Amino acid sequence: MTPEEFQAAQDRISASWSARVERARAIDPGKETKVTKTAGKRNLYGAQKVEIDGIKFDSQAEGKRYVQLKALETAGEIVDLRIQVEFQILPAQDKFGKKERPVKYVCDFSYRDRNGVHVVEDVKSAPTKTREYIIKRKLMLFFHGIIVQEVMMS
Repeated sequence: MTPEEFQAAQDRISASWSARVERARAIDPGKETKVTKTAGKRNLYGAQKVEIDGIKFDSQAEGKRYVQLKALETAGEIVDLRIQVEFQILPAQDKFGKKERPVKYVCDFSYRDRNGVHVVEDVKSAPTKTREYIIKRKLMLFFHGIIVQEVMMS
């Protein structure tokens, strides 16, 4: 990729984020909406952290989904939107002097749809669909009866 192509790609991304911020502002004009990319160590999967409305997200895709869900909440389509909700799959154990930490699953988003159904979402890409995630997703269904919805963002 040439420097000119790289700059053009950066400009497209910046314009896309600006458009999303403007849409969010149009939905809730009184609320301050701020989007910033946070600098720091590179993510294992190449994701860039992003901050929206003072909330730090692990990836731009997760940030985009937050903007979509916030718009749905404002429109009354969903309620009780929560971020990074922790579920305990197995409790901590102490057997025969051997201590084991609890097994937990942290979802990206949790909310109730307009029918009152509890929805748990995780923003995924092919590299982030790890074996550990798949096992925890199955354990969530088995122990809590919750089907984790995977949202694939581009």
